Amino acid sequence: MFTGKVSFMFLILILSSAFLRAQDPLTIERSLHYTRAGADYWYCAENGGFELITGMKISKDCVKCHPENNAAGNRIIHEKYKPGCTDCHVKSGSKEVNLQSCLDCHTYQAAEIGIAEDVHRLKGMTCIDCHTAKDMHGDGSVPLSIYDGVIENKCESCHKNISQSQSHTVHENLDCSACHVSTQIACFNCHFESGKINTGMKDYILLAKNTLTQKIQAVNYMGLSFGDRTFLAISPYKAHTITREGRKCGDCHANYNVQYYMKNKKIALTWWDERSGMLNNAKGVIPVPPDWQKSITADFAGFDPSLNKNRGWFLLKRGIDRKQMLFLEPLDDAAMKKLAEKMK
Repeated sequence: MFTGKVSFMFLILILSSAFLRAQDPLTIERSLHYTRAGADYWYCAENGGFELITGMKISKDCVKCHPENNAAGNRIIHEKYKPGCTDCHVKSGSKEVNLQSCLDCHTYQAAEIGIAEDVHRLKGMTCIDCHTAKDMHGDGSVPLSIYDGVIENKCESCHKNISQSQSHTVHENLDCSACHVSTQIACFNCHFESGKINTGMKDYILLAKNTLTQKIQAVNYMGLSFGDRTFLAISPYKAHTITREGRKCGDCHANYNVQYYMKNKKIALTWWDERSGMLNNAKGVIPVPPDWQKSITADFAGFDPSLNKNRGWFLLKRGIDRKQMLFLEPLDDAAMKKLAEKMK
């Protein structure tokens, strides 16, 4: 598990997966690495974001998120900081990239390394083996989020000869991640006022349909609270926890989460454990059903450093005041019916 102090907007940047680096002088000022537009796109009230809970606009300082040092190891002065080549490159004009700089900002990927294996990492691959110059530098357009068609490569870019196994032929409407992402992780329950996180979630994936590809893929969630108000966002995030072997039929079809939903029309993502003073999370494959706004529930923890019990954590609320899902749509009734069928 992973815990610790994380600033609110740092979490929003993680959720949006808005790149925090910039290089190419021809397109840099339009790239997500430079504009950090993803943070505001997800946060703003117009898109149903966390602003509706806080009532506060995003500030210029909020999108100045950066590590302590640049790629060359020199300390960054926040007040004078502007995105630039040396965020990632050891020196300006050099093609050499300090890959640790990727992980300094992309902390979800850094956390994944300590939690689950990845078939690509095991083969010695690094970030730039998959992410192209277009991903990093932009292409001259002004994307609103990383999910706005920014990532150039797909699994099929390298895996051109995919076996025609039964699991592949009957799942043409599934993205590779639906079966080959072993787990998502989430720093659930960011407490806005303290910047603390109650606990880290793992050993699960959500399934929803990507509105751009129209394929069902592994997606993720994040929970936040402000005062006594709670918020849940669901995003198309793809974890770097890829396995060679895909899931078994029973991992998805008629699993516990599916059966519980079909019977009770509820899916509890998290619940409070009073003995440990921590939130627990649902495990395995979790569908995002058609009535997700009503059926998906979660518990949230509050934080008060004056409390002696449970390290200051307490049950804040059972329930979600606002939900947000962008670039995705829930599974339809037909997909839920197929998931409810037991495979022989």
